[in-house]
Amino acid sequence: MKNSSGIGLAVAAAGAIASMPTQAGPITVSQSFSLNSLMQQGASSNLQFDLSSFLAGQGFTPAEVVGGQVSVFGFSEASYGAPQTDPYGYNEQTVQSGSHLGWYSYYVQGYSYCSWWSGCYYSGGYYAWASYTIYDYQQTSDRDIRHTDDVADRLQVTVGAVTASDTASAVSSSASGYSGLIYDTTYYDNCWDGNCSYRSVYHRERDVYSAIYGDLQTVSALDSAALADLQGDGILLVGLAAPVGQFMVNSVSFDLIVQHALAAAQSTAASDPAAVPEPGSLALVGLALAAALGGGSLLRRRRDGD
Repeated sequence: MKNSSGIGLAVAAAGAIASMPTQAGPITVSQSFSLNSLMQQGASSNLQFDLSSFLAGQGFTPAEVVGGQVSVFGFSEASYGAPQTDPYGYNEQTVQSGSHLGWYSYYVQGYSYCSWWSGCYYSGGYYAWASYTIYDYQQTSDRDIRHTDDVADRLQVTVGAVTASDTASAVSSSASGYSGLIYDTTYYDNCWDGNCSYRSVYHRERDVYSAIYGDLQTVSALDSAALADLQGDGILLVGLAAPVGQFMVNSVSFDLIVQHALAAAQSTAASDPAAVPEPGSLALVGLALAAALGGGSLLRRRRDGD
């Protein structure tokens, strides 16, 4: 019975070693945080993200994080400054639209004379009117009211000792339709030399937009400094900065590679040649099991002889 019990225990132990499930390898778990914060030029912010509760919910501890990456997502909108108007316009055109008569008055000097037979006579002066041709012109030009955002906004992210950045690069341009004619002024031109003209000046205008905008995204791998920060207390520090322009930071996403400590130890042992049993060691185990089995048979035969 003792030998049978011993064999049974030996077989049970061997079976347990043979059938023990292999621990799962590394897996990736992810969590995201919404920020929706405006970053203005020159601003910076150091954010602390506590991932310990999230990791605990996944069945892991911060110390079991073995790698990963941090992704920051943002968006650069078109931020137009004050509109700038073309001072003189372009596509200037001048066309004659007709003519009309202009009138001016002039003074006719009077005169006097005397004769011995009729005496003296005096004729007073008077004003007379005369006409001249005025040529009518209409002068028009186009003007652009420019709305521009020519700043390429840049997002900068620091995780551990790694700094990554992304710059907005999408370019857009558009223009509205022209307005109707807008009256500016009227003036006479060259009237002193007899070639008089009457000019009515108009312009039309449109809004023109041009901007640099677009998505912003950085991906930072967790270096040794970031891993040490996270593994210590489950809190990871992420630095955000806006060295150029302004933009929205929408969210931060963490993709963490985790592995249970026992599985990691087994993986290390499996990869260590010193941990693999040599043939001699296996032979010793076989001899021990054979001795146990043989000893049980010998004892059984002695009891039968008695």
